[in-house]
Amino acid sequence: MAETTIKALIHFSRRKIVMKFESKPQRLSALALLALSCACASAIAFAPVAAQSRTVRVVNATAPAGGTARVALELIAQGNENAAGFSLTFNPALLSNPQATLGSGATGASLNANALQAAQGRLGLALAMSPGQVFAAGTRQLVVVSFAVAGSAAPGATPIGFGDQPVARDVADLNAGSLAVVFTSGAITITGAVASVSAASFGGAELASESIVAAFGAGLATTTQIVTTVPLPTELAGTSVKVRDSAGMERPAPLFFVAPAQVNYLIPTGTAAGAATVTMTSGNGAVSTGVVQIATVAPGLFSANASGQGVAAGVALRVKADGAQVFEPIARFDQSQNRLVAIPIDLGPEGEQVFLILYGTGFRFNSALPAVTCGIGGVNAEALYAGVAPGFVGLDQTNVRLPRSLAGRGEVDVVLAVDGKAANMVRISVK
Repeated sequence: MAETTIKALIHFSRRKIVMKFESKPQRLSALALLALSCACASAIAFAPVAAQSRTVRVVNATAPAGGTARVALELIAQGNENAAGFSLTFNPALLSNPQATLGSGATGASLNANALQAAQGRLGLALAMSPGQVFAAGTRQLVVVSFAVAGSAAPGATPIGFGDQPVARDVADLNAGSLAVVFTSGAITITGAVASVSAASFGGAELASESIVAAFGAGLATTTQIVTTVPLPTELAGTSVKVRDSAGMERPAPLFFVAPAQVNYLIPTGTAAGAATVTMTSGNGAVSTGVVQIATVAPGLFSANASGQGVAAGVALRVKADGAQVFEPIARFDQSQNRLVAIPIDLGPEGEQVFLILYGTGFRFNSALPAVTCGIGGVNAEALYAGVAPGFVGLDQTNVRLPRSLAGRGEVDVVLAVDGKAANMVRISVK
């Protein structure tokens, strides 16, 4: 060692060890430097930091039968990855029409999708950053793939795996060199489908916060039970409902009624406008999901026979000349026809006023009373109130003055519109 003098100067700067070497005729090999560095680190008892393995993985997802499944694919990157290619494998009997879009962690990358073998359950994907660019170290969402889920799909998990056809598995660096990588499969859990509609109109295009909803599906509850008290529970016979709104807030929904094929619930107060996900969990753990569109108003009128059609659910209020008020029914059950029929409303003599009180849901948050219109037999009827029906959860009402020009018209249609949105049409009879 007379001809080669090595002087190691170790400087500590917080967590880093900076080493300087002086050598006359020879230089230490990279391996010798590495060994010396490791020995020094061991001597001063630095704890090793384990690096997370480079991994491409499927993020598990949930989707209803007949709905759309969205599956995210992630890269746990080391910071030197420029491109990735692989093929997804799936059950084409349950999943079809795969569509791929760049994920949130692949901004600026190019994406090519090969769906030529989709009918055989294979989708090829290849994406690359621009030359000289790499994926930042950490967990990066590369791609989101959506599938159409078969309506006949039974609840359960269907695997999403990796293969080499039509695109071989590979992750490459800036020089197109292959990097060691682990591919981890996942699954889509298919849940039972549930369709939510207005309990008044049975229309499902839109629903409003604090409106009464009827949901239909299979296996929604293990038994039949109806609520008879308030406040409404958020679990009934083991069944619960949660609504996650467009702002990402999830709230439990109050329940009116549960049965294996139907659940009536209230859209929770504060549910934001936009697409919302409804998740129902039965007492036996079965999960059903669906998507609803929440709007500020979604007017629906109840009918006497609870079908959303036919005679309106409501009463007539007669105000006599002396100010006396009398409530009168507007429907009765006809045994000979085995159905509910309209009772003709008598508008009475001059000096009496008759008001029609209609019950519905989904219009309590109307912008203003002038935005509430009601046509009866093609005649405009003045709306004097449209809002909460006192004493009832989720029930709304509107009070309209019946024009005397309707006398003698018989059965006529009632058309309510709130903020430009029409409710379902119901009928009354005028004597």
